[in-house]
Amino acid sequence: MRENNYNNLEVKEKIRQKVSGEKNGFAGLPRKITFNNGEIKVVKNLTQFARENNYCTSHLHHLEKGWKIQGGKKVRILKCKDIVKVESVKILKEII
Repeated sequence: MRENNYNNLEVKEKIRQKVSGEKNGFAGLPRKITFNNGEIKVVKNLTQFARENNYCTSHLHHLEKGWKIQGGKKVRILKCKDIVKVESVKILKEII
């Protein structure tokens, strides 16, 4: 039986880089976050913003989609703490 290389540190590092924010195209997209007081903030990486500001990463990603599956049913997500809306910014000129 053939052995895999998943325990090799170099292979683990390559796998980690593929799914990290800089290498993964979806993770690195800038996002526009709207708070309930009307404040709008543009962030480069939503997961990194969530970790730094004590938000649940999965809840913010569900808020961006607008729904999640809970108990086999589709449930609408309307807000996360004081964040009302999360949108992806496609063009970098919108940030400037």
